[in-house]
Amino acid sequence: PLWSKPRSPRRKRRRSQAGVLCWVGGMGGSTPAEKLVGVGGDDSDSDVASEGSDVGGGSCSGSAAWRIGLGFAFAVVAAWALVHHWSRREPVAGQERSVGSLAVGKSGLAEVASASPGKTRLHVLFMGMDQVPHADIWKEFFHLEPPESYSFLVHCKNEQTCNASVIAGGLGDYAQVVPSVFNAWCDDLLSPMLQLLKYALAKPPAPGYSVDKFAFVSSEHLPVKPLRFIREELGKRPDESDFCVHPIWWWMTLKGDNTTQTVTCYQWSILSRKDAITLRERMPDPSPTQQLIVPRVEGHAWNDFNVHHCVDEVAVFMTIFGLAHVPSDYNHPVNLSFPGFGTLEYPHWTSQGRCDYFGAEGWPAVKAEKGDEQAQAVMALTKIPDSSIIGPPSHCDPGVACEVIWVIEMLGPEGLRLLRESKYFLARK
Repeated sequence: PLWSKPRSPRRKRRRSQAGVLCWVGGMGGSTPAEKLVGVGGDDSDSDVASEGSDVGGGSCSGSAAWRIGLGFAFAVVAAWALVHHWSRREPVAGQERSVGSLAVGKSGLAEVASASPGKTRLHVLFMGMDQVPHADIWKEFFHLEPPESYSFLVHCKNEQTCNASVIAGGLGDYAQVVPSVFNAWCDDLLSPMLQLLKYALAKPPAPGYSVDKFAFVSSEHLPVKPLRFIREELGKRPDESDFCVHPIWWWMTLKGDNTTQTVTCYQWSILSRKDAITLRERMPDPSPTQQLIVPRVEGHAWNDFNVHHCVDEVAVFMTIFGLAHVPSDYNHPVNLSFPGFGTLEYPHWTSQGRCDYFGAEGWPAVKAEKGDEQAQAVMALTKIPDSSIIGPPSHCDPGVACEVIWVIEMLGPEGLRLLRESKYFLARK
């Protein structure tokens, strides 16, 4: 994974630091130099203070006042230099280093471990068939963070098999499998999305976390950023939702009125709490056995529009923000405003909005020339020798066309680095 456990155990590293501080000051027992190592004040750090005396033993004590004072001053300077050095040092990709109570995370930011927790809690809303693939990577993703900073809710087509998969994969302490509801690819993935939101919104508030974000992911997603980094980035826009919007040729048009259209998005979105509540309130409750009927929006039913796309690509944005009212031709470009999301350019021929997930469809060489960032990332991956990404035809509609969705077969260090340094939080397929 792109984040890994520290190379050496915290206990071993801290014992050696305590020994150094004890040695340079000629001090042992309960002297101030020992307490310097456990400055964070948490329970794990307090163990280190008692270990300092074990390292130095009786030979570490001295009675001369000048020796104690000099040793303490030297220890303070050494500790400051150590912290200063590690806080400025660029972390190795995929590592987290601990020095006393100072943690340098994968985001490259120095953070004090005993500091108050971040303000954003992320609810990862996972949809799959009968398992959570790559459970080891998801476990690594979550285990570095406080449990109150996230929830991991899973909906599967086969609930019983999914529960067994979560336990077998070691995710029992991280994931909650919700009761299955009706679901059908393309026709109704709204039902499981609403079921996941129902359980996520029912979570009690977490002390110290004033912002909730709700991220939909599939069994074909994997994170390419650490959880803390994602939470911090999303916390910069506490009341806004993130949608990656398709080019306008994907938008659905009202029959007989080409000035009223739907904004069509990639189905993988991240909702603010306000928008998550709005979606739940405006949608019917999901049923275990019946397909969900999309409610009317601005008086228009789902079947009032031409060219139907997958329901989850249209109905979420449409239900929260309404329809797009556009000029009758492309010669009069406008900016469309959607409070709580932002503005969209019309017409626009590449993806726009906030695209937090890497994933590409169609012919990236053409899109890349037009400035499509996801397509440009695909083209970059195709040129990296240690990685393999292919675009086979899939989801073919006989007599019409085939959809091309790019699939990552393999990522080496250079490919991983490209995604890690990109703007994307997760990647598929």
